Amino acid sequence: MPTKTRYSLKQCNSANGYTANPIRRTGIHVGIRPNMSSLHQHFIEQATADLEAARANSESHRFALACWLCHQSAARAVTGFLYAHGAEHVWGEALADLCEDAKAFDPSFEFIKSIAGLLDKHYLTARIPTALPSGAPCNAYDATDASRALEVAQDVLAGVRERLREIS
Repeated sequence: MPTKTRYSLKQCNSANGYTANPIRRTGIHVGIRPNMSSLHQHFIEQATADLEAARANSESHRFALACWLCHQSAARAVTGFLYAHGAEHVWGEALADLCEDAKAFDPSFEFIKSIAGLLDKHYLTARIPTALPSGAPCNAYDATDASRALEVAQDVLAGVRERLREIS
């Protein structure tokens, strides 16, 4: 059975660079969607900012937050890659799934998937107090967790940037 993709390849065209319809998630208006030709750049910029924030949080001993931000950085980088290849809507936060979709455009995402998936465990457990049986995430994460997450997120972002340069 074929896998269901989480994006649409329909392109947007607009004279002023913005589409008329807002992005909606669960019925909540979250903004006006920029021209699709530059949307991937917004995701890469945010991925970079998230990685910098993860470093700052790690240095301040907020390791759980640093790990979650590493996941966000990697997810936004891969989402940016999908938008650069013409996806109109990308949803989902699982890096393994996002990388699986990216493999349709670049088979080398199999490797990125193998390392990026290590960050998926931080999506919930690093921020939800009831996600861990042993207590709050702020007490469960340590410098080693944050260091590993930072390394993986940095590798994912670098890999995505390299692949984007190849299509530019």
